Amino acid sequence: QFWLLQEADSLEVGSVGWVEAKGLKSLKIAFDTLYQYMDWNLTLGREVLIAYPKILQVQTSVCVYPIELENRLKAELCLGNMEQVKKTAQKFFQFFSSGKLYTPKDIKECYVRFIWAVINITKEIDLLDYVNLNQQEILDKIMGAMLFQELEGTVERLLEQICLEEGQEDGTAHLTVRRMKSMIHEFYQSGITLDEIALKLNVTPEYLSMQFHKEVGETYSSYMKNYRVSK
Repeated sequence: QFWLLQEADSLEVGSVGWVEAKGLKSLKIAFDTLYQYMDWNLTLGREVLIAYPKILQVQTSVCVYPIELENRLKAELCLGNMEQVKKTAQKFFQFFSSGKLYTPKDIKECYVRFIWAVINITKEIDLLDYVNLNQQEILDKIMGAMLFQELEGTVERLLEQICLEEGQEDGTAHLTVRRMKSMIHEFYQSGITLDEIALKLNVTPEYLSMQFHKEVGETYSSYMKNYRVSK
């Protein structure tokens, strides 16, 4: 009988698995077999013993990606509301603890999609140091996760990095213009007026128009039209 204790970062106890190995020669094979199923703790919880081959009998539900949470997160990032961004991320985490059982593969793919949505929108609105972002490391952490704490930690560290980048912003005007651009990028299909943006940013349309032209080099209407064409 072979037991495997899988430790996770920053956790005293990780996940525990069990498989039967007949003789020392089969020990390595048993280890490799069991290890690839240890991420089932994502589905069953860290208190459940992962036993092979019993784990193969688990019945799971179809996982439908919560696109509404992704869209909400994009809008909140565009508005620069990081407190709401964090709350939406928490709702995304809770989505997978609703009582339904999903395969670890489906859960990880949802996390990858969610993180890539964050990266893409923050890249577009210049809210993240995209050049120095190690995307492969993020992907490896997601795909190699054994526990939900590891998945959530990867998302939270990315959001903290975004908060840090935003905190380094110099000048209220520049931040206002950046948020205006991000709202154009978010709502260009449905349309959003200069007055509506000014209302959301709590400034006058005249000030916003002047500052936007000063920093971007073109008017709001011209920028909106060119952005639609480029899309």
